Amino acid sequence: MWDCADLASISEVFNLNFDLPEWELVVGRGSGGEARRDDSVEQVRVVHAAVLPPPSHRAMISHGGKDPFAESRPLLGIL
Repeated sequence: MWDCADLASISEVFNLNFDLPEWELVVGRGSGGEARRDDSVEQVRVVHAAVLPPPSHRAMISHGGKDPFAESRPLLGIL
């Protein structure tokens, strides 16, 4: 993920390594760049990633006006 807010100074802010064990439940074993024994496992490709904005005040009404993920922000959405 790249910060392009200032086009004169573009910088990488987040890099995913799908070979790490914590991604195995999401993408399967051996889905990164390593050679795979099982050809049925598909290559993982990120199409889009973005920092998710905080919810609107209207959306927070059911949570007592508080953001339930405030302690976890910023949140990253990945497709």
